[in-house]
Amino acid sequence: MCEYLEKLDEFERVTAPFEVDTLKGKITPEEYVRAVIAFKDDVVMPLIPKDVREDLELNDYEIYTDKHHHRQYWNEIPLPMIALNFVDEYKKIADLNHTEESKYCAVIYDLSDDEFCFNTLEEMETFLRVEDVAPFTAFELVGLESFNGMTAYELRELYSA
Repeated sequence: MCEYLEKLDEFERVTAPFEVDTLKGKITPEEYVRAVIAFKDDVVMPLIPKDVREDLELNDYEIYTDKHHHRQYWNEIPLPMIALNFVDEYKKIADLNHTEESKYCAVIYDLSDDEFCFNTLEEMETFLRVEDVAPFTAFELVGLESFNGMTAYELRELYSA
């Protein structure tokens, strides 16, 4: 989205010095999310011209993507680097990165198909219900083979929402 704001240089100037590290002192994922939302509201949203914001908020998917992204699907639209950093840090704080114990993952459509990993089916289902991240696809990780301490996995689809 940022590349279509007509203020890309300004966006990069304002967000570049913002370090995700400034939020790492937050103890819980909830506190981290509140801090990121405040940053978005106070710093990022004022950079978006009103007409562009209305396009984002009021128009439908096809109008928006046809105008700005040549009808790409949401999961194909690249996220700005700062958004990727926010998501990566959230996954660290909430312990949602892949580990050897991970048995399940949810692929979040609106986050460019980023994977959030879980040790149990119950953990994953609780996260998906509480966080309301639909659309997503839930998978079971099925180990195929190990090589130099790394395991290749097959994603076996469980369900989508």
